[in-house]
Amino acid sequence: MRPMTEMRIRAHVNKALAQAVSLNLYSLVQPMDANHWRVPSTTRGGTTHVVTAGKPMGCTCEAGGFLPFCVHRAAVWLSLTLENGMEIEVDRQGKVWVVERKPAEAFAFDPQDYEALIEDAPPLAVYEAAPEPPAPLEPPALGTHTRRKSVLDDD
Repeated sequence: MRPMTEMRIRAHVNKALAQAVSLNLYSLVQPMDANHWRVPSTTRGGTTHVVTAGKPMGCTCEAGGFLPFCVHRAAVWLSLTLENGMEIEVDRQGKVWVVERKPAEAFAFDPQDYEALIEDAPPLAVYEAAPEPPAPLEPPALGTHTRRKSVLDDD
């Protein structure tokens, strides 16, 4: 492998991850067994490369022999990350982020620290009872119409 500074390695890895995201390559990863995955080549149609698990991951592509991270390893890593319930985002500068989605209220407060917390017991009728529907209006029966009187009418 080529000697690289940590900053250059980070930039290189991010570039491989961003390329795997842009090519949607992570969706084409085919598991062979628990430690091997088949990933299609990005330059030669019909060719696949085998990525092996380990520290570091290995790949049969040309770049896998001299670069610390190739697009095929990035695709496998992204695929495994997505399988574990995480999400991937790419920001405006092209940096790839792993995002764990949780409901916002889970971060808002710790229920144990809230003094006014009441139990989720049976619903409180005042707050959660459905309002009664209004009674349907029925037209008056025929022939029971009463004449309205006006102020101007004589008694």
